[in-house]
Amino acid sequence: DAMLGLRSSAAYGDLTGLEEQALSFKSLVIRQGYDGDTGVEELTAAISALEGEIESLQSAAAQDTAYVTMTVGVVKEVDLTVNLIPGGGASADNGTVTVDIQPKTITVVGTQEELSALTEISLGSIDLSQVIGTSTITMPIELSPTLENADGVTEAQVTVTVSGLETRSFDVTNISVINVPDPYGADLVTTTRTVVVRGSASVLDQIDASQLRIVADLSDVAGTGIRSVPAQVYLDASDEVGVIGTYTISVNITQ
Repeated sequence: DAMLGLRSSAAYGDLTGLEEQALSFKSLVIRQGYDGDTGVEELTAAISALEGEIESLQSAAAQDTAYVTMTVGVVKEVDLTVNLIPGGGASADNGTVTVDIQPKTITVVGTQEELSALTEISLGSIDLSQVIGTSTITMPIELSPTLENADGVTEAQVTVTVSGLETRSFDVTNISVINVPDPYGADLVTTTRTVVVRGSASVLDQIDASQLRIVADLSDVAGTGIRSVPAQVYLDASDEVGVIGTYTISVNITQ
């Protein structure tokens, strides 16, 4: 019966059963005090065969076992934000700007250490001098390579509105160029440019065109002829008002 049980365990690959029964079988041999050479030899041979079966099963089990290491991620809902650069009399601090971001948040997966320090995700900066009325801007949602965006949303729609301010237009004649590369020369084609300034009515009433100047940097100019080049407008006044929009002037490049 003991032999039959051992063979049955081997047939079904019961590794634990084989190990336990082999030990029991050895104990049985000792307890019964077999002194006949034939009986002891038969039992010893059977045990040796079973131990060989156990080794084979152990080897097979080791080959069939796969170990998978998984990093357990922490999930956190994080706000999306933008950095507002003051300009054109508008700023995040003077109550003239409203911002709506869609989506407002995203779900992020990462380690506990990373997410504990993550309070917001900045989409980038918006120059308020370039926002006239309401502007909607598509901005990418970018994360650290070690974090996962669980929502799968890669872009956000940012709507910025500037309100409560007025505008004035000024004809500016103080126009100049800088950094004209050798061997070129530059003559102004644009002699007057209309510039729009935004701010509170009380401060705008105090602004004069003489406080505005336009400067074009010609460092990147190559070749001759009339060119339209970007220009920077400077306003010598309180930061409660500011220039809005972008500007260009025309110059004639000579050699």
